[in-house]
Amino acid sequence: MTDLERTVADLTRRLQALEDERAILRTMYAYGHALDYGDLAGFLDCWSDTAVLHWTGRPPAQGHEAIAAQFRAHTHAPDADHVP
Repeated sequence: MTDLERTVADLTRRLQALEDERAILRTMYAYGHALDYGDLAGFLDCWSDTAVLHWTGRPPAQGHEAIAAQFRAHTHAPDADHVP
């Protein structure tokens, strides 16, 4: 592998890591916004069909139907403020 090929491979790897991190952050922001404002469809978009939600003090919820049930039981703005 030439120096140029190594450089391109390294830049490609680094760019992919940045894109992956950005996608994770977008999902985290979408999760928080959907949960706070009662957007069930947006919240479920953050989860795969086989995901398992683990919230403290509640049993694990596996799959969209169970996750939706946990979501419905959670508080949402403007009824509740999640900022201390």
